[in-house]
Amino acid sequence: MATIKPLVVRPREAFAMLGIGKTLGFRMLADGRLERVKLSERAVGVTLRSIEALIEIRSQPRAAEPPPRITRPGDKGDEALLPHAVELHRPVAGGASEGRPLRRPRRGRADR
Repeated sequence: MATIKPLVVRPREAFAMLGIGKTLGFRMLADGRLERVKLSERAVGVTLRSIEALIEIRSQPRAAEPPPRITRPGDKGDEALLPHAVELHRPVAGGASEGRPLRRPRRGRADR
């Protein structure tokens, strides 16, 4: 007897097939990399066609040259890559912070 290949699987099954976690899987559903099908009012499925397409894209040979690396301020060559970030991290002339990089303000309550 011939086996029937499902057209849609549940999200957790799709994530297991791809070998990814649920956070990345649901992110891929949200941004459209995986096709979502509404099965009922509350149930959602992922098409096998979108899973196979994603695997096909990922299995293609990659470019020989890796993408450029973005460096953090203080790394070698950061002036050429991130001139705006270097400007933010220069020490302020005078005052208590001289010689130290600028710091971002803390998050939290405004009255601290």
